[in-house]
Amino acid sequence: MDTFLYHILAIDVKGYVDPSLPVEEIVKRLKEQNALVIAAHPDRKKQDEEHLSWFLWVNMERFKDMFDAWEVANRDDLFNSIGVKKYRYVANSDFHEVWHVYSWKTLIRSERNVEAIKEAIRKNTDVAIYLMREKT
Repeated sequence: MDTFLYHILAIDVKGYVDPSLPVEEIVKRLKEQNALVIAAHPDRKKQDEEHLSWFLWVNMERFKDMFDAWEVANRDDLFNSIGVKKYRYVANSDFHEVWHVYSWKTLIRSERNVEAIKEAIRKNTDVAIYLMREKT
């Protein structure tokens, strides 16, 4: 059996989904829970086996409409290849270290509740990204 490497971000998950399932089945089960499903950092910046999201990039045409959004930026990286395709998008810090607070963010103009935020991202309306930097 082939091993495919990728990261999927799911927001508002209500129950466990087995991560060893195929991408299509993972996304289907998450959407059955009304979770927001995002292809996380799918850009092919590296072509080695350690880049954990190459599978989504290589199969972008196959998966493009399956995800609610695609991550277009994180930390210091802007994935122009995603943004130019005009997919629904988000940006985030992929927070692992303190300095990651000062990184790409998503601005969403919506009511302040989970369902309104998910809907804004799914429709890609009133969504913008910006690069936050520490004042020096």
